[in-house]
Amino acid sequence: MSDVLFTIVIYPIKLLMECAYAVLYVSVFKENTVLALALLSAAVNTACLPLYIKAEKLQEIERKAQKRMTGTLARIRKYFTGDERWMLITAYYRQNHYRPIYALRSSLSLLLQIPFFIAAYSFLSHLAALQGERVLFISDLSRPDAAFSINGFSLNILPIIMTLINVIAGMIYSKGFPLKEKIQLYAMSAIFLVLLYNSPAALVLYWTMNNLYSLAKNILFKIKNPLRVVYFAGCALCFAFMIYICFIRYNFPMRAFRNKTVSILVFLSFACIPIYIRLAKYLFRKRLGLVLEIRNADRIFILSCTVLWLFTACFIPLNTAASDPAYFAQTAEAFGTSLFSLLSAPGIQGFGLFFFWPLCLYFLAPRRVRSTLAILSATVSICALLNFFVFDGNYGIVSQTLSFRLPDGVYMHKGAFAQLINIAACFSVFVLMHAGAGGIKSSADPQKHSIFRAVSRFCTDSKSNNKILSPLLTLCVISVCALSVMKTASIYESLSSGPSLTVNKQTAQSNPLDSFSQKITLSKTGKNVLFIMLDGAINSYFPLIAKERADVATAFQGFAYYPNTISFFRRTLLGAPPLFGGYEYSTYNMNKRADVSMREKHNEALLLMPALFREQGFDVTVSNLPYINYYQPMEADFYDKAGGGVADIEIIGKLTDKFMRERLNMGIEEYAEPINMDGLLRRNLLLFAVVKTSIFSVRDFLYQNGKYWGMTDFTENAGAPRSTLDNYAALFYLPEITAVTDSQNGAFTILVNDLTHEPAYLQYPNYEPAESVTERGANFFGNDSFKYYHVNAAGYILLAKWFEFMRENNVWNNTRIIIASDHGDSGITHPDFSSFQNNHVLPYSPILLVKDFDAGETPFQTDSAFMTNADAPFFALKDLVENPVNPFTKKPLAAEKKNGVYIFTGGWTNTSYYRGASCLDPDSRFYYVHDDIYDEKNWSEARYRDFAAALQD
Repeated sequence: MSDVLFTIVIYPIKLLMECAYAVLYVSVFKENTVLALALLSAAVNTACLPLYIKAEKLQEIERKAQKRMTGTLARIRKYFTGDERWMLITAYYRQNHYRPIYALRSSLSLLLQIPFFIAAYSFLSHLAALQGERVLFISDLSRPDAAFSINGFSLNILPIIMTLINVIAGMIYSKGFPLKEKIQLYAMSAIFLVLLYNSPAALVLYWTMNNLYSLAKNILFKIKNPLRVVYFAGCALCFAFMIYICFIRYNFPMRAFRNKTVSILVFLSFACIPIYIRLAKYLFRKRLGLVLEIRNADRIFILSCTVLWLFTACFIPLNTAASDPAYFAQTAEAFGTSLFSLLSAPGIQGFGLFFFWPLCLYFLAPRRVRSTLAILSATVSICALLNFFVFDGNYGIVSQTLSFRLPDGVYMHKGAFAQLINIAACFSVFVLMHAGAGGIKSSADPQKHSIFRAVSRFCTDSKSNNKILSPLLTLCVISVCALSVMKTASIYESLSSGPSLTVNKQTAQSNPLDSFSQKITLSKTGKNVLFIMLDGAINSYFPLIAKERADVATAFQGFAYYPNTISFFRRTLLGAPPLFGGYEYSTYNMNKRADVSMREKHNEALLLMPALFREQGFDVTVSNLPYINYYQPMEADFYDKAGGGVADIEIIGKLTDKFMRERLNMGIEEYAEPINMDGLLRRNLLLFAVVKTSIFSVRDFLYQNGKYWGMTDFTENAGAPRSTLDNYAALFYLPEITAVTDSQNGAFTILVNDLTHEPAYLQYPNYEPAESVTERGANFFGNDSFKYYHVNAAGYILLAKWFEFMRENNVWNNTRIIIASDHGDSGITHPDFSSFQNNHVLPYSPILLVKDFDAGETPFQTDSAFMTNADAPFFALKDLVENPVNPFTKKPLAAEKKNGVYIFTGGWTNTSYYRGASCLDPDSRFYYVHDDIYDEKNWSEARYRDFAAALQD
């Protein structure tokens, strides 16, 4: 019962706080915890301001009543006792229309803080992102601040600061109040000090900011024209926010214009509030004749909330589960619950979010405002039905994690025209709802408002004055209930008639292991060249891994490490062509060839080295080349362009089941879900329904690529995702699928692996998959960086074992190895980097490691020369192909980096945008980078038009 009450009363506040914090922390302040907490506190308190104002009014009524009755009550208590005193006081209360329960009004503002305090405590006390987060003198926001230590006793200074601010705010607020209320305020300050003294510093910091807000609010209430002060203060804050976004905060180039535009619009929107108010009054009253005063507002609001709750929180989750009842039932069973218990979670959450709290706010609002809320609630509920059934979007199959399987570059907003139609339809619903409630003001001019009056006459029966809006909403409630019952029956029938959900582990283990007959060949006598692409491998993580793992450092003896390496794009699509084909396949060089499609140029880059090595008589093997033919059906003679005889083997995904059975003693189908599906579904089912019922324009924002603005890491204690396992197994079995031969021909192999691109927690210290990851090692990165560190470490550990295999089989000295990546990654950090280096260098700095022939066991070397990943082919071809020439363009390969390079920052990451021959336009955004990439002075922004002319031959 307590869990149900928590879910109804506290969880909606917690959920909204989590989503708001995620927006502020991720999108607005770029993982600045203090600023995110400050604005979250301001947002929550501002949203609750009407509640506090209402509470203050009730408290003021209570104070005046007590003051008015104090003298008489004192005399009654002085001269009478027992039943006689009680009867006289009761009679006196009745004469003054007062009841003893009204005394609770004096504590209303304090009572209002309780659910928000519990929600904040529940959210911030369990926020994993705060672990290890350091702010000023606070070493870890997830723990008490322990700012001072006296004789082994830790003193938490932040709760004391919070209490002092609270006392000052109480002193200002209670000036002129009775002693009883002052004592009550100071007692509450002491209680919060005791409650929060040993709480996480983040929670105390948040509550301190709440107290600062209360202090400012109390000061404002004591001065004249507080709204004017709030307006000008808000303008100042919005202006500061605009300056922060435009000139201080790092904006990814692809989103810089959007972010800066939004910040300017935020400032202008707030600054123009007085204009909006006057314009709204003019339009709604004088021109449109709309009024928001209706008689049956209470009934309409309750029915609207019921529709919204039943449809969004009950029907849509049931409808989603009905698409695959067996899966959802199996998920629930895996976590020790039932399917209908799982589906009850969004129903209870939705009751609190769409019914309980809206009704609380509604009945605290003035009558005039209630009419407005009734119309808006009716509009929102009907629009939810409209958006789900009419503007559904048709996004295809929904994955088991409630993610839409959208093709690359396809978004949920459906374009400007669809958005306008959607908005127009919702506005029409608002007009109909308003008219249906009788909210059209009559006019003396019969020509004015004729449309609205016609709608009003249609929706209103003039004889009985009964509106159709209430019956319409009642019909919606009945219909949604009927649909929900039908979906429930469908699920029950499917589960009753379907096969058993229990997995038979013994049967699964008896299946034969996957066989893999293809081999990577290495010659004992000829020369071997291994070209290994680790997709998205982080350059600067390698020294950390080598320092942590002595076996990795030893295995990589003979390699040269190039830390000062840059890529030409931040993703594979345009970052891989230079890696395989050299500088001629940088974005700006590909763009010059207007007679060849982007797809063909991409294919040329992939085939360039195989073609050149085939000419020299090497045996060529390639595996899992990225974006072959832009994922279109490959022509039968595709590899003939490389001279034929290219062995194409698929490794990724072919050895996963073998790995799972041999190493974890289970099949992939038995492996624990890659995420805590029970927790994810219980949180996101309701938000998934909100996305489905929202207008096109906000769906991408609410959806947030399937994260739904969540701050909970559902993969923290679970196994690795399937994509991680597929790539891990491919590297794990390299020694087993490598054949050492006596062939006189040299062997050239391109091996592509995405392990470093598929972040996951792995079992420390060997960074290997486990049924349940119980140890993650020292988290010195924060955010999602640690997951990337795990998979990067795993990649090098597995390659180190392969290198040991080569040493044991005497093919180490005659093998040249190039390890490179197509890009770095964004949204992650390095523990030793500045803000500039984390935001600029990490996304564009790929790994580059090179071991030449006969390097033997020479010490590991670091070379700080300015490099790009387009230099990788030159290392592969060195001394094996003299004066290499591109077999497709007949141009000599050249390293075009003498004066620096231009790296593309604003392009798309999917093939559908590059159907023609061009990938750039005059406004395409670049960084010009030269020399030391870690020095901010060596980076400057440019547009393609600024340097395009200089590139022409």
